[in-house]
Amino acid sequence: MTLRWMTAGESHGPALVGIISGFPAGLEIDFDFINSELARRQQGIGRSERQQIESDRAEIITGVRSGVTIGSPIAIRIENRDFENWRDIMSVESVEYIKEIAGYTFPRSGHADLAGMLKWGLNDARNVLERASGRTTAMTVAIGAIAKLYLMKFGTYISNRLIEYGPELLVVDEDKPLSNRDIGDGQEWLQNFGKLNTEQVEKITRVVENAREAGDTVGGVIQVVAAAVPPGLGSIAMPDERLDARLAFAVMGVPGIKAVEIGAGMDQTYMGGKEAHDEYAIAHDPFAKKWYSRMTNLAGGIEGGISNGEPICVKAWMKPLSTVKPPLMSIDVSSRSAVQPPGGERSDVSAVESAAVVLEAVVALELAKAHREKFGGDSMGDVERAVEGYMGWIEGVAGESVDDN
Repeated sequence: MTLRWMTAGESHGPALVGIISGFPAGLEIDFDFINSELARRQQGIGRSERQQIESDRAEIITGVRSGVTIGSPIAIRIENRDFENWRDIMSVESVEYIKEIAGYTFPRSGHADLAGMLKWGLNDARNVLERASGRTTAMTVAIGAIAKLYLMKFGTYISNRLIEYGPELLVVDEDKPLSNRDIGDGQEWLQNFGKLNTEQVEKITRVVENAREAGDTVGGVIQVVAAAVPPGLGSIAMPDERLDARLAFAVMGVPGIKAVEIGAGMDQTYMGGKEAHDEYAIAHDPFAKKWYSRMTNLAGGIEGGISNGEPICVKAWMKPLSTVKPPLMSIDVSSRSAVQPPGGERSDVSAVESAAVVLEAVVALELAKAHREKFGGDSMGDVERAVEGYMGWIEGVAGESVDDN
């Protein structure tokens, strides 16, 4: 049993749509939670006026009855309210004058415009930029919210914190991969992890406002942490079954992300072997229900492509957004001349906090997929019994071992 999902839709089209299949029957769907996740994606310092136009709400149209999954594919729709202002330009049906009013022949530097135009043989960049837009991640967040609901039923929680913001601003003084020893109570950790204090908010605001005044944009570094992930997700068997490889693939698929790190990642390159690995200790680990624990979590919760019971720690680097003012120099594909494209496309100064929510969603989807592959089950009852048996076996071994010591 596995999860499969697909999204579709353009930035200024009628709607975004998504389908996800593979969830068991009997999973309770919290609609308020899904919409609160969508609201989180629209918040953050440095967002554009587009966020005031849209007020995203997910409409589930299949796969759920009376607030509970029924085992069939779940289809979701999110309306694009701004479509009314683009109805002619983005019309699905033929519009005679559309070529005269809608052609976008100035591929924007730093965007996917020109690469996409060359790939599909286009002379209009709009057919590329509409799907490449970060707007499309709203649906990723919606289906990711369902994955979160599934994981939370088994005690796994996902959150994020900002590590760096802008070219110089360090938000978190210590960005080491967290271990079970650092987290404590999962629910309390979820509520408090990553919260910015007043001083940090003021610093970020200054960085964003300075960039806005200069017509510039800023990026940042984000750490996503999944707490209380059961050991045994993923596999050593094949490269594409390794959990770290799958998470890296998912994270790099988020628009604007240019690098990814699992655990201590790059720092481990500069360590000696004696300090680069997590040593074991005899101590009961209440999260993974093991009779042993690790003193550190440099591996970021994954060893050999398999989750080891420590928190999954993933770090992502987001580049500054490509749309700046005035626009960067480009070319006009119709006249084959160098031009500075006209402004006009709305853009954020920063979308780091929004990207953090999207990153949580893709991590949740990959972990939920790995969870379904390991535990299977057609109903939530089936899954609960499988998880209980597996974790009970681990805890039973833990109890015997702790008693012996």
